[in-house]
Amino acid sequence: MAEEGQTLRLQIGYIPTGNISVVLYHWRHLFLRYGFVVIVCVDSDDEPAEYRDVEECFLKAGCVVEKLEGRFIIPNGETTLDTIIETFTGFDEIWFYDKKPSAHLGRSHLATGRVITDTEDPFHEMMVQSLCSEMLASGARVGLGDGVGLNYASTDSLVSAAFEQRPDHQKLECLAKY
Repeated sequence: MAEEGQTLRLQIGYIPTGNISVVLYHWRHLFLRYGFVVIVCVDSDDEPAEYRDVEECFLKAGCVVEKLEGRFIIPNGETTLDTIIETFTGFDEIWFYDKKPSAHLGRSHLATGRVITDTEDPFHEMMVQSLCSEMLASGARVGLGDGVGLNYASTDSLVSAAFEQRPDHQKLECLAKY
């Protein structure tokens, strides 16, 4: 997490022809660098931990699955990414973290809910400020949400640079000081 007074460079963007599975497949090496994946939304439901069949897919693949605040927290790795690629079909949202998110002293260190899955304009200024605040507070590095296309939020310059290479990529960069 950024410390008070630091500048957080957040890039949000939209890839009209993208989805979570395609992005993870093509840029797998970028996402394997993170320690944990949090599944925030499955098929537009923002309490995916209620989906026993989704949990079973990860358990059958040998992943360790924990639940916190209605979401799945899964250590990242090849098997985790393969399961996401094979299982997720759209209107899903996942977030990547360097460290395992938790509820520390009653304060959640998870993204607060479905944030980027909706098909609303991803460049609205209030959404940008909300994403900056949320990513700073939760320690999230990258969020991916697909519905009609793929919305994303990233503080990782390597992920942002990779996405910018797509000819249909649309972005907004935000510098926020906290």
